[in-house]
This record gives sequence, C-alpha cells and structure tokens, in this order.
Amino acid sequence: MKKSYFLLFVFCFSAGLTVNAQAPDDYYESALGKKGRELQYALSQIIDDHFVLDFGSTDATRYMDVTPDNYVYDIYSYPCCHIPPTATGTGTTSQCEVYSFEHLFCQNWFNPDFTYSCADNDPFPICSDLHHVFPTDHYVNSSYHNNSPYGEVYQPRKISQNGTRWGYAHYATCDPSVQGIIVFEPADEFKGDVARALLYISIRYMNVDETFGESEMTLKSQFKPWALELLKRWAAADPVSQKEINRNNIIFNRFQDNRNPLIDHPELVELLWGSDSLYNTFGAVGAEDALRPVVTDVILQDASHVVVTFSKELNAASAEDITHYAFSRGWEVASASYQAATRQVVLTLAQPLTRNFRYSLYISNILSSDGYYVKATSHPLLNGDYHSDYSACKLPRTLLALWSFDDFEPEVPLVVPANTDEGFPEIYNHCFIYADSTHGSSYFDDYQLSNNTGDLGGDPRAAAYKGKSLTLKTGTANGQSIVLAFSTKNWKEIVLTFVDKRSSTGFDTHTWEWSLDGELFAPIPDTANTIDDYGDVYSTSVWLMREIDLRTLDVNDKDSVFLRLTVDGGYNQGSNSFDNISLWGEPLDYTHIRPLPDPQGLLLYPNPTHDHVTVEADGLVEVKVYGVMGREVKRVAANGQQKVTFSVEELPAGLYVVRAIDRNGRQMSQKMLVVR
Repeated sequence: MKKSYFLLFVFCFSAGLTVNAQAPDDYYESALGKKGRELQYALSQIIDDHFVLDFGSTDATRYMDVTPDNYVYDIYSYPCCHIPPTATGTGTTSQCEVYSFEHLFCQNWFNPDFTYSCADNDPFPICSDLHHVFPTDHYVNSSYHNNSPYGEVYQPRKISQNGTRWGYAHYATCDPSVQGIIVFEPADEFKGDVARALLYISIRYMNVDETFGESEMTLKSQFKPWALELLKRWAAADPVSQKEINRNNIIFNRFQDNRNPLIDHPELVELLWGSDSLYNTFGAVGAEDALRPVVTDVILQDASHVVVTFSKELNAASAEDITHYAFSRGWEVASASYQAATRQVVLTLAQPLTRNFRYSLYISNILSSDGYYVKATSHPLLNGDYHSDYSACKLPRTLLALWSFDDFEPEVPLVVPANTDEGFPEIYNHCFIYADSTHGSSYFDDYQLSNNTGDLGGDPRAAAYKGKSLTLKTGTANGQSIVLAFSTKNWKEIVLTFVDKRSSTGFDTHTWEWSLDGELFAPIPDTANTIDDYGDVYSTSVWLMREIDLRTLDVNDKDSVFLRLTVDGGYNQGSNSFDNISLWGEPLDYTHIRPLPDPQGLLLYPNPTHDHVTVEADGLVEVKVYGVMGREVKRVAANGQQKVTFSVEELPAGLYVVRAIDRNGRQMSQKMLVVR
C-alpha cells in the first residue's frame, strides 16, 4: 500500500479551497460494461490502492467537515451544536461540547479481536480511511452509537438534538437477529451519507477483509441481507448532497487519491445490489430496461392508505407481497391490494401516519405480469399540510414548559408547578403535576414520594438538567396515577419528553391517558407501556429517554390538556424516578411549508429522448447533466421555475444523469437515456 506524507500539509489546508468537482474522465473506465459482483470487484480494484494515512492524521476531517461559520459539521448533532474544530476530546457527559472521530463501520466489526490498534504506526488501511471516518459529537458517538447496529428506531430511548435516535427497532420490521437489540438511527438528513459510507466499505475491502468479523449487521466486509436492504432504502431516500460531493473531492484530491463511487454515481447502489443488475451494465442501459414497470404516482389517500400507480400490469401475487413496500420509522404495511384495471396497489397501514411527519416509502422487487422487475424507487409521504421538523434545536419546535425538579421537595398533597425559568410564561404558568386526588389523579402519601438524584438520562437536548427527580415508590402505589395539566393555547404539534428509571422492584407498567376536562380519559395511541423495555436491555437502575407524541390527538390550541400516568407492577420499596419532563410545541400561526428531500420529485420526459428533454420540479434553480464518467456536459439555469426544457441534440447517444437543484439547495437525480 502507498503511504501518505500529507500530515504536515493537512494543517495548512484551507476549508475554502476550490477543488475539482468530479472524477477524472477515465477514472471508472475499467468498470464500464460490468454489473453485479463483477462490477463490485472492478470498482474495488479502482479504489483499493489509496494512500494510507497515519490514524492521527484523521484530524484532516476537520478541514472537510467545517461549516461556513467555522464549526464542525458532524452528522450526529448538526445543526444544533456549534463545536469548534479545536474541540476534540473524550470523557464528556453532555452533547455539543467536543467531537471525536468515529468509524461509521465500527472498529469491532473490522477488528473484532483487537489484534492490532488503529493507533499503531502502520495501521490497517480501514483505520484511517476518510470515506468512513467522520467527526461526530463524542457524547452521541459513545453513549448512543458505540457498536450498535444501524436501524430504524420505533420507540426511541435517546434522541439527540438533531433527531439522531437510539432504541429498539419494531419487531415486525426488523430481522430476527436484531430483535431485542438496541439500534442506532441517524437523522433523516444524513441517512444517505451514512449508507453510502458503509456501502463504500463493502466495495473497497471486499478482497481484504480477512481480519473482519461478524456482527448483527455485517459478515466480514459485506452486509447481511436485512442490513443491505436498509442501506439501500436510506441511500434512495436521502440523495447525494453537495456536502458529500465536496468531501469526496477533497479526500481524492488532497489525501487518499481514491473516491467513493456511490457518491459519484448513486445509481450504482441498485446496479450492484438491486434488480437493475438484471437489465443494465455500468455505463449502458440494456434494451429490456424499457420493458420494466415504473412507479408513476404515489398518493396518500388518507392517514392509513397509500395508492401506488404503476406503468405496467403487475403480477398480482408479487404486487400484493407486503415485503416489497418498506416505510421508514418502522411503519408497517398490513395489506396490499392490487387492482389490475387501474394498475394500482392500495396499501393499508397497520397504524395511521402521524400528522405532519415525514416518511419515505421504498418500493422494490415487484414483478410485472410479463416477468420484469420494477425499478426500485423511494417516495416521500406527508400526512398533513407541512412538515413539522422536530429537531430539538430548530424552529418551529419550541420548549413550552419544563419540570426539572432541581429544587424539588415532595409535599403532601403533591402539586408541582413547572419551572418558571424555562419555556413560555403563558404556558408554564398553567402547568402542574397533580397527585392530590384532583383532576383525575390519585392521592400519594409522603412515604410514596421522594426526591432522588436526577439525571439527563441520555437526553442532552435543551432544558435537560441533572438536579433532583420526582420519585414514586412502594408497592402500595400500584394502580395510582399522577396527572400532568397544561395549556396549549396558541400552540400546536405537541410532544412530551422525559427521562425515567426504575429500581429492580419498581413499577414495570406505565400507562398513559389523555383528557380535555380532567374527568373523561382515553388511552394515548402507541404508548401502552412506556417503561416496558424488551429484549436483552432493561431500564432497571438506568435512566432512559421517553417521548409521548400527542400530534395525532386533538390537543392543539386548548385551554387545558390533562395527561394521566398510572403506575403498576411494583413491590416492596421499589421505585420509579422521573426527570426533565418537557413540553414541546410550535406556534399555531406557523405556516411555513418545509420542502421535503424528494429523490423522485423530479419529472423528466420524454425518456428515452433524442432531441429535447423537460425537467419539472418545484422551485428549480439549476439543472446539470453528467456523462457516465461523472463529467458535467450541460448546465441549464432555471431561475426558480417549475419546468425547464432544453435540447440534448448535441449529446452523443448513451446514459446520462440529470441532477436538478431546487431553491433550498436540495438535489434530485434521474437517469436519462439519449438515443439516436
């Protein structure tokens, strides 16, 4: 392997330096005409002989991941945290303080026996391979991800400020090997970044993975089938960003002299591991490709039904196989009904989509009636008028009230007001916790209450304090309830978060109900038991993050809302503690429509074409056309229009990638075939 002598140069490199925007013309030449495993091997040969950096020189990433205002651009806390490039370190117990360098492909996956150290003078190349070594918030890295497999979290136990989640995957939507195991989910904005970095490893190290081991997610350098499908979905739902392009160029031009092919050519994901490999080769489209069905429309009929329209008649059994439809966030498809007359499939969901929350639907492996596989695609879905972005640091999400219990001394009868130094006065002045037999609560005696030491419990978001906690104890309190009462006047999209822990003999059942009058209570959907951790990890004596999502309920803009928590299953002197109970919402008059990253929102027609093409999407700023080698061959200004038409008569016959950029900087790509 080549060795790098760039270490001294790294520290004088400027983040603002202009670099080439694409791979050299002949970089992927030896991979042309190949597909599947043969293509993977060819790409591996192209990128394998890179400069190997000393592990300490991964400091170079700070120059590839710095925001315009000179803070670290880490994928676990951006844009909530503002960590300066000099703030590296470990040992912190809070988010937003320091960052460290993380192997996205975990070190114990490629070095399970720790037979060598990445700090050695002559490290194994993967140790310092910048294509998967990222600067990340150290607290999130160490206390969330660690060595957990990646997955989609159904019930989060920890949530970072930018929405990175840690918790258990839904049983019905994950492989048996990860049922009951904690999984780690990056924020939506970075799922594609992570997927392409991980899949890069399966290309680069496919022939040099002797030291690699096996994990719940990996087998040597390759991914197990369930994990590969997950990464394919993430790559499709979150298309390549300009940040990824810039990072790829800097790694190639200044450090390693190799590239991540999946950033240069996102279509490689399906060409390597999807049904595209049955019809196409790299750089060329087979004649049969035009015979494949495509998804022409996806409509959310209502919160529980999605209608998918296809261009061709489908094989009914294949179309009604629910495993061919994958929703993000653990949402399950209960059934799929095919209507041959309209070429439509009606998907019925096991539970309604949450209002104003973003989802993606990945469709793949469906056969047409004449035996051709559908082109795999990802489609965004939104049940509502706008996307409510619940990243804790960004508007419109706002802290309305907080119970931190820092100076809490339990008194009987128990009535606890919210802190008056956090949130909005018109809300927190009307926020109380009752355990005095009023508003539907039970009366707690003094021996059933205490104020133990509190904790962040993995909730490093704004308004989290360690201080003291509200503790309910003894088996005599089984079946008793406390009630949280608050106003939501002039606010909507309400979410409650808190942390809790239980002792080994504490309450093992937490049930939640809601009411608008403090008398008639109804169960809150999907919160049957918020203390019921399953699998091999339990919350006994461990603080864990909880979230009660009220956005599906009619609790917006109300004078009073009541949430009743009933505890049960405790015995002896067992206890449960609660801390940092936080009420979140957004202004009632907030109407900004946040655009969705929509890789399939780009309409491109006719395709194939021979003379001209029309590109259509909302708020187009610019359209670029790239040849198969990654070179830009055409650029068209759109000036905010929804539609732009231009000639391709000067382009030779062949496959091209059309990339459109909208006014929010989001990129959408589709392949275009020019015929003569």
